[in-house]
Amino acid sequence: MADVVSWSILIVDGADVAAAYGAAAADLDLERDPPLVTAAIVAGLGVPGALIELTATAALLR
Repeated sequence: MADVVSWSILIVDGADVAAAYGAAAADLDLERDPPLVTAAIVAGLGVPGALIELTATAALLR
């Protein structure tokens, strides 16, 4: 997870926001600058019954 530069968290309206953020926060590397975290409350997701969607973007320098 050290190469992750941003997280996107989509949370279905009515889901537990603290649990959603906690799912992403568990993977944050506290030894370096934290990645950008963007969160949004949405009406629904593409997978029926899903409550939270996490997307990570990583960057590798060559």
